[in-house]
Amino acid sequence: AADAAGMTASLREGRQVTLDSVGLFADGAAVKTIGSETFRVCNKLVDGMITVTTDQICNAIKLSYNDARVVLEPAGALAVAGLKKYTEEHGITGQTFVA
Repeated sequence: AADAAGMTASLREGRQVTLDSVGLFADGAAVKTIGSETFRVCNKLVDGMITVTTDQICNAIKLSYNDARVVLEPAGALAVAGLKKYTEEHGITGQTFVA
């Protein structure tokens, strides 16, 4: 989430970054400092990060419910929100994605 983007900031800086504060809506993913092993793995393997707003997370929860009758908690909706943002930004349609 944009208000708890510790991994995004850490990857951008090339080191573990401690955020001053984090939002709590997606509390399952809201940490001020990411773990050292998690950072090591992501720094080696992740090509890029997508951050989403609380509104985009809420929209993903609603979309998942309307489409599949699945109720996601906010941290669980991050992948759906990020995937939706990515496909919209890149104009991708008519393909199947897994989040």
